[in-house]
Amino acid sequence: MKDSVIFLSLRIQFLIQMKKLPNIYITILIVLYAVLSCGKDGGQESSSTSFDLRKEILGEWEIHQARFDKGAAMTDWELETTRFTFKENGYFETQGYFGSGSGSFSIKSSQITTLVNNQPFMDILVNGIKDGLLDVVATLKPSEQRIWMSWYQPNIIETPPTTVPPETAFSDEQNVQQAILSVYSSLSPFIVNKYAIEADLCNGRFEKLYPDGSEIKQAWAKAYESLHRINAFLSLLSGNNEYTIKYTSHIAHIKALRALLTYNLATVWGKARYEETPHDIAALPPVLMAAQLLEAAQKDLEAATQESYSLKGVAAYLYLNPTAAQLLLAEVYLSRGDMTKAKEIYNRISQQAPEQILVFNEVDATGVVVVQSIPVYTRKHVEVLAAEAAGQTEGLPESWKQQGLTYGYWQMLKRLGKAETVTGCQRYQLLFPYPWNAITDGFTQNEGY
Repeated sequence: MKDSVIFLSLRIQFLIQMKKLPNIYITILIVLYAVLSCGKDGGQESSSTSFDLRKEILGEWEIHQARFDKGAAMTDWELETTRFTFKENGYFETQGYFGSGSGSFSIKSSQITTLVNNQPFMDILVNGIKDGLLDVVATLKPSEQRIWMSWYQPNIIETPPTTVPPETAFSDEQNVQQAILSVYSSLSPFIVNKYAIEADLCNGRFEKLYPDGSEIKQAWAKAYESLHRINAFLSLLSGNNEYTIKYTSHIAHIKALRALLTYNLATVWGKARYEETPHDIAALPPVLMAAQLLEAAQKDLEAATQESYSLKGVAAYLYLNPTAAQLLLAEVYLSRGDMTKAKEIYNRISQQAPEQILVFNEVDATGVVVVQSIPVYTRKHVEVLAAEAAGQTEGLPESWKQQGLTYGYWQMLKRLGKAETVTGCQRYQLLFPYPWNAITDGFTQNEGY
């Protein structure tokens, strides 16, 4: 077809130049040329498929060939290895050239719509599958850049003949514990990146505070990867009466983890898109301001601290244990100005606080070797935070430094209104910027960036 169109185009030009064809015939040929050139490579891509897209798309895909221009030829993909993963519960992951993150996907006819880190990521028009290669046209968001690609599955994931309900995966307590550990796998990098930025701020270095900063982008991406996993697990566990009763303590643990994330979104960025259920791809979650996020964190923690929970085989200080959850609740109270409730918690815990209460470990690429340990709550933290709750704020920043405490120091300076004086930052730098891909209608960049 393509060769025929090219030949006809050249023939028309030749006949016009030689004046050997009446005008009416030239007009007919031009119309015929227009019709032929409006095939699959011309106008809008065909959206017809002859297979069950929802069934076929499940699994992991890698880019095989691509072209960034409609008129270019497809060439082997020689850029960074890029993968897209679609799972039965609507979970979506991407890794590679277009960035890494997780979210969700939905299918309508032959169109796949994806969200990553709670933001529109890529619309994928599937034209068909042949010889194991999926023919797609992807539109990146929000740039609207189109890319023509073929994907392949390095390891084909067979769909079981009998559909297994997603909640069946949680029929065993060990599986629930593994699900909780998977939340930590994304939450820990968030804590590490946030901590690195705050450490620079507290030392008067503000170079990392720009929307395209790697730590900013990674922290934001991991925050929403964690939130997606948390909400998905809570939805499954709380949606089944049997599991709600059986896994009450695990539900409390997951809610405490969500509160840790929500508290940091409130105090670090000031606002965020947030909801407590797996988000509907048709509509972005609502924007909650800091006060609303802190209220959500308080609600989760007040529920979580009513239960006792643990992780089998894991030292208590290596996860958000019930004591750490109470300390987090006290810090939420501090941020909301409820000193009385915060003081009650500190007075109770100070009597029995261990040396290490909560430590987040940064691990290397193997996931085994610890690069650094970040003490989030220690006995010394309890002492300085209790002083703040009691109104003993004179010289408090110096007390933090004398104790060698770093995690939580930035939030304390902000609560006391001393961050600008102590660090030399400007007022707008009290909040982190959002990555540019997080900015959408109704969600603006923090002022000053």
